[in-house]
Amino acid sequence: MLFSYIIPFHCRLTAHLTGYRSDRLPLGSAGSLERNNVGTIVLHRLKGVEGHTVSLTSLKAPRDATKAYDKGARMLRRMSPNYQKSAAHLEAAVEAYPEYAEAWAALGEARLGLENLPGATDALTASIDADPKYLGPYEPLMQMAYLHGEWGVLNALSERYLKLAPSSVYAQYLAATSAAQTGNLDRAESLVLKMRDHGEADRWPLTRVVMAMVHEGRAQFEQAATEYESFLEVASDPARAAKVTRLLLEWQALQVIRPRNEVPAGSP
Repeated sequence: MLFSYIIPFHCRLTAHLTGYRSDRLPLGSAGSLERNNVGTIVLHRLKGVEGHTVSLTSLKAPRDATKAYDKGARMLRRMSPNYQKSAAHLEAAVEAYPEYAEAWAALGEARLGLENLPGATDALTASIDADPKYLGPYEPLMQMAYLHGEWGVLNALSERYLKLAPSSVYAQYLAATSAAQTGNLDRAESLVLKMRDHGEADRWPLTRVVMAMVHEGRAQFEQAATEYESFLEVASDPARAAKVTRLLLEWQALQVIRPRNEVPAGSP
């Protein structure tokens, strides 16, 4: 199964498909979200990708398993997905063919829709076990680890993913974050610098927070403050911006950084 979605990014549209890089479509010149036709977004296969966006195990699936999978996948792709019925069909598919990596990944997605996080984790992990090079289950697992602050899990998953798709900027960002959170400062710095060298860091403002964490971990507070201030200039999350602002004010009070005339609030 191919997991894809389109997201707005600073008045641009980008498509997301595991194993590919998306062009960015400026809305101002191509249209608006109120119109159906906003232009064509081109996806480019990432260099050095050893992973697959379609699992080879699907070729060996028996007919009853593929029929159950097709039914479950269709329900999952509706405008209003029926997660319960989809999960039931997908469970039948993997019961008929336990090596069905794409069905396991789709089942993980259906269970996420049902807010069954343990069940989703089990299904997505089973997908990787069935086909370790199938990229589909890695991103939802990484997203869950990121959202729940499971940095050790995220570190292992992102490193494994980068071996399959080394040019994935998303995985680089997640790997940098988990490295910083687990104290591997050199690794975090190396990944952020790589993103900056390839002109990708501006698309991921939180890399500035990661680099600030690196400097903070080395007690380089002035460099950390510069990175945090750079983040506040583009921050779109008021809660995170407020947290960074408070930290900078605390550092000023402790005199570990030079006084600032004004610490920006970070609101766009």
